[in-house]
Amino acid sequence: MEALKRLEKQVVSGRLKKRDKILERVGRLKERFPKARPFVTITVSESPCQLQWIWDVPKFKAALARDGVSLMSTNHDGWTPTEFWETYMQLTTVENAFRVFKSHLLTRSFLPVWFAADNVYPSADHVPYLHRHFKPIHFQECRGKLPYFPIMRMPYYIFLGERAVIPHEAGSCSPGPETP
Repeated sequence: MEALKRLEKQVVSGRLKKRDKILERVGRLKERFPKARPFVTITVSESPCQLQWIWDVPKFKAALARDGVSLMSTNHDGWTPTEFWETYMQLTTVENAFRVFKSHLLTRSFLPVWFAADNVYPSADHVPYLHRHFKPIHFQECRGKLPYFPIMRMPYYIFLGERAVIPHEAGSCSPGPETP
């Protein structure tokens, strides 16, 4: 608000006369204060150049009421809100630990090059993708030895799954594409 008042003072005093320059300054203010941008409407009139703004007070109050509130849902029945929150917090702790591990220099630089030689590109998205698109029959996470590095263990997984039936395919009578 102080920055808007300073800008208005420059416009009123005549230090800023060109509308384009005033709009540039308004753009810089919006860039500098991105969280305030949704709650204010700033207009610059043609002639005489005047700067006006209107605060959307109800929208701001609604945002304040929502601030710090999380909405989460689960497909597990029978969990109390406390159990759900504790499980969520444990998962975020584990995810942070893996994020730190993944940021290690060896993981970021050496291992992708090592596996790329065999056209293998490890990604944290592989396992969730497999679980989403296939019905898991067997899933196991392990650590195995790396050749030439007897001390190191590399994580890997074994996933055995079957193709999930997509609802619109279940009643379909049309044959699939023929393979030669």
